Amino acid sequence: YVNGSITSGSENGDVMIEVALEEDTLDLLPSQKFPKKTAGEYDSTVQLADGEEFTLTLDIADMYTENGTPVTVWIKITEGDGSRWTIYKTIDVNLVPREADTGEVDCEANPEAEGCDASTAGDGSDSGLSSTLLFGGIAAFVLLLVIIVTLLLVRGRGGGSGTEGDAGWTGGDVAEMDPVEAYVQQLVAQGYPEDTARAYAQQYYAQAAQQQQQ
Repeated sequence: YVNGSITSGSENGDVMIEVALEEDTLDLLPSQKFPKKTAGEYDSTVQLADGEEFTLTLDIADMYTENGTPVTVWIKITEGDGSRWTIYKTIDVNLVPREADTGEVDCEANPEAEGCDASTAGDGSDSGLSSTLLFGGIAAFVLLLVIIVTLLLVRGRGGGSGTEGDAGWTGGDVAEMDPVEAYVQQLVAQGYPEDTARAYAQQYYAQAAQQQQQ
């Protein structure tokens, strides 16, 4: 918008003000200026008198660039037929840089756009919950697998030689231990902290006992 007012000098109320995005547009014929006005590249107002205000509009939307750019607004002020007063002015406008177009579609704003899955659009809480459940399931499966393998190792070693020299603490000693304590020792040997190993062992044997009762 180009806003202004006539402060003085228009005693006859015959001032015309024109604005354009190109200097040459101001000197075109009225018939040539019309398509420019339709495109937002030109605007004008006529019959302005002292004290009157005006507002003219130009469309500069297509002039924004990623690096920012200066734009010059050309102004022509004419009194009467222009034989006495014709004044040219300019206004320089520095346009801020526009955001780069990455080609990505905002699925939250338009979930039905191409490339968006309407079932997954939203605030992302559903997808976050699904990811959490997925990772939790994987962790539980890995833990269960470790428990099963360790239990098989404990039982296998317990059924071997019962001599202290061949079996050591993982052989005959483990076979004589309480199953929970033997399992704890196996996990500790694999690098688990003792508190964590004991918690795993107690949980596993509690679940095993419950399944046997069922």
